Amino acid sequence: MLEKLKGIKERYEQLTALLSDPAVIGDQNRYRELSKEQAGLTDIVNAYDEYMAADAEIESCKAMLEEADDAAMREMIHEELSGLSAKEHELSEQLKVMLLPKDPNDDKDVIIEVRAGTQDRRYIPFYPRAARKRRCSGRIFCACTPATPSGTATRPSL
Repeated sequence: MLEKLKGIKERYEQLTALLSDPAVIGDQNRYRELSKEQAGLTDIVNAYDEYMAADAEIESCKAMLEEADDAAMREMIHEELSGLSAKEHELSEQLKVMLLPKDPNDDKDVIIEVRAGTQDRRYIPFYPRAARKRRCSGRIFCACTPATPSGTATRPSL
């Protein structure tokens, strides 16, 4: 896992260098592609940097523990080590999730058609609220009222 993260960090640094290149800045399509790729790697690189900082702190605490003479100092270092180990484990789990392959459909838009049955019309106002709770955005393309007695659907004026 760490080797893969090192490769991702190296790619991130390459992208940062490329984005400052005047030739790339002049080509807007390439600049957009590289910016999007860099934005996708930013969270992973930040988490990796935090993980490595926590790992370095753990090593530092272990070195201090070997040199500590006082029992109170050893106890403080043990407490610090347990907190850092928990943080490192949490960051490790986050990184594992971040490294999972992304679904190619994640960046695509979706159109959902909601049709109300005869008894379910009262639930229609809840769909936009449920979408907002899940951080989805959307807009209503067509809000049709039920069919008129003549059998044709009418559209409300918005």
